[in-house]
Formats: sequence, C-alpha cells, structure tokens
Amino acid sequence: MVLAVPFASRDATLMGTTGQLLRRIAAVLVGRSMARVAQFVAFLLLGRMLDPSDFGWYGILTASIVLAAQIGSIGLRQAAAVWLGQGKDTPGQVVANLLTLWPVLSALSVVGVLLVAPPVGAVGLAFVIPVAMLGAMAVILMQGVLLGLGRTTAFGLTDSLMPMLLLVAVAGFALTGQASLGAVLVALAGSYLLAGGVAIVMGLRWGGLARPEPSRIVPMVRHGFAFAVNVFLILLSTRISLFLVEGLASAEAAGQFFVGQRLSDVLGEVAMAAGFVLFSDTVRAEDRAAAMRANARIAAFVLWGFTGLSIVVMLLAAPLVALTFGETYAPAVPVLQITALAIGPAAATKLIYPTLTAQGRPLIATPVILVGIAVNVALSLVLIPGFGLTGAAIALVASQVALLAGYGVVLKRRFEIPYRTSLIPSLRGDGP
Repeated sequence: MVLAVPFASRDATLMGTTGQLLRRIAAVLVGRSMARVAQFVAFLLLGRMLDPSDFGWYGILTASIVLAAQIGSIGLRQAAAVWLGQGKDTPGQVVANLLTLWPVLSALSVVGVLLVAPPVGAVGLAFVIPVAMLGAMAVILMQGVLLGLGRTTAFGLTDSLMPMLLLVAVAGFALTGQASLGAVLVALAGSYLLAGGVAIVMGLRWGGLARPEPSRIVPMVRHGFAFAVNVFLILLSTRISLFLVEGLASAEAAGQFFVGQRLSDVLGEVAMAAGFVLFSDTVRAEDRAAAMRANARIAAFVLWGFTGLSIVVMLLAAPLVALTFGETYAPAVPVLQITALAIGPAAATKLIYPTLTAQGRPLIATPVILVGIAVNVALSLVLIPGFGLTGAAIALVASQVALLAGYGVVLKRRFEIPYRTSLIPSLRGDGP
C-alpha cells in the first residue's frame, strides 16, 4: 500500500517506486540474513576449532576464491542480466553460452588461487581449489540468468545455499570433534560444488537450453569485462586488508583480523544481495533515471539503518568475541569495534554501485573504487607497522568512507542527483 500524499505527480510516482523497492529489498534482506546467520554460525564454530594461524589461512583462501571467481567470470553475471533484461538474446542461448564458458573460466581462475594457496598439500592443489572454483563459477554465471529474468527469489536461493551447506558440514565436525584445516577446506569445496549444481539446474529451469552461439559470446564478454574488473576491485577494497596484515605481520595476526572484520562485514554482504535486486530492476526499467533516483534514496535508508546496527556491534564487541571465540581472539575486539564504523557506508556503496553499472557504463565508478583501494593500501602501509591490527582497521574504515563520498560525487556530476538524496532518508523527490 502506497501512502497518498499531495506531492507533485513525479514525486508521488517516485515515492511509490521507492516504497515498492523497499518492500522487495526487505524480503531479500530477510532471506539473505538467514543465510548469513548460517555463515556466521559456521564462522564461529571454525574459529573455535582452528587455531588463529590456520584460521588466517582459511580466511586468505576463501577470500582468494571469491576474488578469483569474480575476476575470472569476466563480468558475465552482469552482462547476462543486461543481455536478457534488454532482450538481446534468448534465455536458452545465454544459458548455453555460459555453460560453454564455465569450465574454461573455472580453470583459468584456479591458477590465481594457487598463487596464494595455504599449505594444505596435494589435497588442496588437486581437489579443494578446482572443485570450489567450479561451484563458485557456476553460481555466478547462472545468477546472471536469474537476474536478467527477474527471478530474484531464485537468485537469493543460489546465493544462500553454499553457506547453509558449509554450516551442516562444520556442525558435523563440531559434533565429532574431528576438524583440521584440510578437512574444512574439503567441506568448503563440496559446499561450493553442490551450490553450483543447484544454480545450473535453476538456470536451465527458468532459462531453458538452446544451441550455443559462439558469435554471441564475444560481445557479451566484451560488455562484461568492465563489470568484472570493478566487482573485483570492490571486493579487493575490503579484503586487501587481510592480505596486508598477513604480509606485514603474520598469518596468526591475519586470523585475528579476519575474526574482527568478518563479524562486521556480514551485514555488508546482506546489503550486496539487495544491490543485485536494484540492478535487476534498473536494467529492465523503462525510465532508468527515475529508477536511479529511487535507488539513491534507498541507499540513504540503508546507510543509516546499518549505521544504527553498527553502534550495537561496537557496544557488544567485547562480550561477543569473548563468548563466541574465547580469550584467544581478544586482539580481534578493537578490530571489530573500529571496522563496525564501516558497516553503514559499505552497505550503502553496495547498493549504489549496481545502480551505476545498470546504466550501461560500468567504468564510470572505476576511478572512485581505485581511490578507495589506494586509501586503504596507503594507510595500511603507514599504520600497520606502528599500530598493528588497529591501524589496519582504521585504514579499512577510511577507504569505505572515501568510496561512499566518491559515489556521491559521481551521482551529482553525472546524473544531477543531489548529495542529500543518497545521504538523508526521504520518500520525497529531489525537488525542482
């Protein structure tokens, strides 16, 4: 139900659009939150079962898989969504072309992960990394089909299945008391693969299957590559801190930082799912300018809503870490308290970026993302040697604030959307 208020017709239309999107995003956030609860519980159990050094290596490997899958998918998730949303190809052709590329892209991505693989021996090299990458790549590619067809519920399921499966495996380790880094990584790979299989089934169900059209692959790859670079950079902007801590300190320090950062980062990942909903809506919208204004308003709601949650996280950081991970991870408390400040800005940026890329100009945000990464790296190099984990946390927060400010500049200069639209919650229009 949309409130009837005496605004101008343009503002009333935008208010209705904003209200509808808020309700859709709320539904996605609930589903995504359930998956993140599963991920969170698995995260807690692993923190209890693995020592800080092994946990640090686990964090580095999982971050590497995510980064490699994103850059290795060469932006085909977003490109497929655009192709289908704009009717450039039939769903069956897109599915067939993506499945053709799937094993090739997976194999290329494995090479990147092997460069930073933890010391888990032949099992990691021969099984864990290739299997995990096949599953992760399948999920990413088929999500493009689901987004392009507007199947956001199915998208949410594919996004949530992997952490649910991993939780089941980790719970089994906890009950039996048998856990090692190698066993956990095998469970991780199996969870990715099963989730990838389900994603393929759903892609075939909703999109069908036609004969591959190689001539149509190159244009889609060309369109998607810019998306891949940007998504990789966005993910790197938060995960690079973990690599810097390991390089400038130790794997044990990385494990401590991983605990603090991931506890605060879970909420940001929930917002990412909502960003894909906005992307799906915008690429299929007849009036993209109106959709963009509405999405900017939603970013303002998310910014302050998640900032409110960050205050709760800061206040509960010490007992939360003590009760869940124990005194071994006491150094993670200040990391969590500081990185919690980035929850609101990070969540807002994860909604604004998909809206920008849905305009068909994915490189428009690249300079801003690079500035955010530069801020993180520069401050980390200066602060980590002197302040340790606290310095890394400060650098991460500063980079996310810089990213949000940069997006505000892009919205203002390129699309004439006032700064207040994405910063101050309101259901009204921007005014004349």
